[in-house]
Amino acid sequence: MKKNFILLLNILLLASCNQVVTTSNSSSDQIDSSSNSDTTLPSDSSTPSSTPSNSSIPSSTPSNSSTPSSTSSSTNSNSSTGEEQETTKDKNILNYLGSDNDVYRINIQTNNNEFPADKENYIKGNLNITEQQTSKVLLENQTMRIKLRGNSTMSADKKPFKIKFDEKQSLFGLTKAKEWVLLANYYDKSNIRNYLAYLTANKLNNLDFQPSSIFVDVYFNNEYYGVFLLCEQMEAKKGRVDIEDHVSKDGISSFFLEIDERAKEEYDGFAGKCYVSIGRDDFALKYPDADDYVDAFNILEDENSSVEDINSANETMSAFDKNNQWLESFLMSVNSSVYSSETYSDFIDVDSFIDYYLVEEFFKNVDVCSTSQYYFIDQNDSVVKLKAGPVWDFDIASGTVSYDSPGIDTYAQYVYTPLFVRQRDTLYNALFNIPEFEQKVRQRYSEVREDVFLSVFNEIDILKDKLNKAQNRNTQKWPFTTERKTWVEQYALSQSYLELDSINSHYEYLENYLHERLDLLDEYYLIK
Repeated sequence: MKKNFILLLNILLLASCNQVVTTSNSSSDQIDSSSNSDTTLPSDSSTPSSTPSNSSIPSSTPSNSSTPSSTSSSTNSNSSTGEEQETTKDKNILNYLGSDNDVYRINIQTNNNEFPADKENYIKGNLNITEQQTSKVLLENQTMRIKLRGNSTMSADKKPFKIKFDEKQSLFGLTKAKEWVLLANYYDKSNIRNYLAYLTANKLNNLDFQPSSIFVDVYFNNEYYGVFLLCEQMEAKKGRVDIEDHVSKDGISSFFLEIDERAKEEYDGFAGKCYVSIGRDDFALKYPDADDYVDAFNILEDENSSVEDINSANETMSAFDKNNQWLESFLMSVNSSVYSSETYSDFIDVDSFIDYYLVEEFFKNVDVCSTSQYYFIDQNDSVVKLKAGPVWDFDIASGTVSYDSPGIDTYAQYVYTPLFVRQRDTLYNALFNIPEFEQKVRQRYSEVREDVFLSVFNEIDILKDKLNKAQNRNTQKWPFTTERKTWVEQYALSQSYLELDSINSHYEYLENYLHERLDLLDEYYLIK
């Protein structure tokens, strides 16, 4: 009831701003791809053991006892993009439609009409945000740089982007920052998996930060390029993972970490420096930035480096060595503690671990224990623990990989294991052997099932209505296809999934899959 009340308040607020926000309860066949004359696209151009106590790890007493407050907030889309205004944590699409009841338009104009070639090199340009029909300007002619982003998604036809403004910008009222991302969602033909996962995580109050997700149309050098999801960059900054410059009294940094199976290859020769391996998991450093260590190493290897640069590089490497010694010891303690009912809560933030788990398991994230799995450690906390989150990267979750995927041998565990996350993930696999932890999961799921997880289906109904025009434009630009050109298409995506040939069929497919997941979680965790 509480979430419904919040949604009602949002609707009334938007109505007062002359926005039409009629919530659709229609079925998936209510979208008519020919019903909107404004879906005609402009002409396209070719674009490319023993369990230790806390005393067994280095001291991490915080130098500042204040704990950063959660920055998860959304804003009304009519507020100035230069102003940060908090309303509700539910960052729902109703907050991000223009007065024309359509998604906003991001216009990217690059120097010499260049298109980004890779994720290493930025190209310069300008960015504007306007309404679709009224051309009302929300952000005008802001200088920025843009490059490709992602890993497997970068090879898709529709490219994802990372934007870096010259000056910090507050987009749609969110905290000012330079770096933002545009997710293409090319492998997710419904375009809504990431949005639903991030919205669900935002409705849970034990994850300190979860990126917003705002549907926008992207125009690249005056050519329509598709519907995208605008999100905050995953980074340690104010208004994001707010741990930057949080240091213990002993000078130990806070940490933002990602389990990343690519870390060994990316940082070959820098084990224990740019990533820390605990068991089978490689924890890559997002903050402090592992690339800073590599840069310092290269300065020392360069015989032409100045004395000033050499001294700075030595300081950087010394700080990394001190931090990583502490981090490795702490993570080893975490890894040991999760096998004991007496100590696990001393080293992990149980509430965040439970909320994170429920989102990952409900949407059945295929990347668990491989990549895009985030944790952080805040030295400003009164008791320093490993916290789970934010959740990220669900574009090939929730049924895109199935029994008829070409690479079924690779994905057999994912496809045939009902509770994949608790089975696959090292920490959760251990934690679920602790009866107290599983009981807490059951209590939490029973508490939030209706307002958070069951409400996902209402959110899908809303999206069917509110994304109608945007989805139609995107489908004209990027028609449904059974072609298998990239690795993900060749091995991961199932045949039955690729054969779906309309946005309606993709909505229905996703809804049916998530109903099955809800039934599964009910079977294991719902207290009746």
